[in-house]
Amino acid sequence: MGIDLQNYLSNIALTAPPSISITSPEDGSKVQTEGNVTITASVTDDVRVTQVAFFVNATLLCTDTTAPYTCLWHTPGRGNATYTIQARAYDSAGNTGTSTITVESSSN
Repeated sequence: MGIDLQNYLSNIALTAPPSISITSPEDGSKVQTEGNVTITASVTDDVRVTQVAFFVNATLLCTDTTAPYTCLWHTPGRGNATYTIQARAYDSAGNTGTSTITVESSSN
């Protein structure tokens, strides 16, 4: 019975998606128009993280395969626009975790 429990617990661990959080910029913050913004994500997982993909308004911007997971975004020249940033982490077990924030551009 102990072996069956161990196998069960091992299978549960492999089904856990990565835990991901966008740490920069902050949710709800303002970003400069026509500027460079480094998007940073923190990821933890019970198996190996294979990559983190970064999206702005549902368009893939870049991917990173090593921690710290970052992506450089050159913001458009449009002020007072809202952007949705999403970071998606993938692990070697085929699981995916996501983190989504919104930011607003400002020309000030």
